Amino acid sequence: MAGYMKAIQDAKEADIKRASKLGERVDNVSKLGMSLSEETRELTLALRGDSQAQGAWGEVVVENLLQSMGFVEGRDYIRQESETGEDRRRKVADFILKLPDNRHVVIDSKVSLTAYTDYVSAEDEDSSASAMKAHCRSIKIHAEKLASKNYEQMDGFNTPDFVLMVVPLEGAFIDAMRSDPSLYEDLVEDRRVKVVSGTSFMLTLLLIQELWKRENQSRNQIELMERGGHLHDKVVIFLESFTTIGFELGQAKAAYDEAETQLSSGTGNVIRQTEMLRELGAKVKKDLRNKSGVRKLAQEAEEE
Repeated sequence: MAGYMKAIQDAKEADIKRASKLGERVDNVSKLGMSLSEETRELTLALRGDSQAQGAWGEVVVENLLQSMGFVEGRDYIRQESETGEDRRRKVADFILKLPDNRHVVIDSKVSLTAYTDYVSAEDEDSSASAMKAHCRSIKIHAEKLASKNYEQMDGFNTPDFVLMVVPLEGAFIDAMRSDPSLYEDLVEDRRVKVVSGTSFMLTLLLIQELWKRENQSRNQIELMERGGHLHDKVVIFLESFTTIGFELGQAKAAYDEAETQLSSGTGNVIRQTEMLRELGAKVKKDLRNKSGVRKLAQEAEEE
């Protein structure tokens, strides 16, 4: 019972601690996002024009984000998973995040930022505007390609009908949405792809962590309920046995009293008959009257 009550108290304390730390974790995510955005901008400029290198770098950025948030490969996510879908086409997902209830989310990290680097380094307004249009178009085309891959049809995974498309560079995401509001509307309407910035992705990861914590708490509560039910059943069984023991003890006491009566009460009781044999000269080695356990019975028998 003490262990059961302690488990309930531990669950309550864990819930309070989690709530108090949530705000702090959100602040840390925001600071990490700002730092990441600056580092990403510098590296993107260095990788300018090399789409393959940008794709590999995008995977590194996303995995670093996952690990910085405490996600562990194999346990919490799978990388470079390849499966055949219902359409018989081979599908390769950059990352697959595991969710409660055996569900999954596909993450894409290969958005091109070449046009955005052109925008950042443009020396005049015309070049800047042209590069931004190309950047917006690049995001839209990449989202359309992701939508056409139908990752939700991957065998062995229970994925929702959308893919998380990560744009690691915060400025590249915000500038594109600000430059072309219709792009944002198109992306919102297309439920198959959800485009997120680095900071938004980290907040999404934070939400997933909370889902897992609530799932684990729910499992603990279920286990507590099962243990409580098991303890209840054990107590009932014990009380039934205890009642049976009390009844049997009562029966034994009644049988004992009846045997005692046969030994020491009534004319010709056993003890009196035995004593008469000794008085008539029977050779005995032990005297009933010297046995403390039966002395009282012998005295009562003599009085009968």
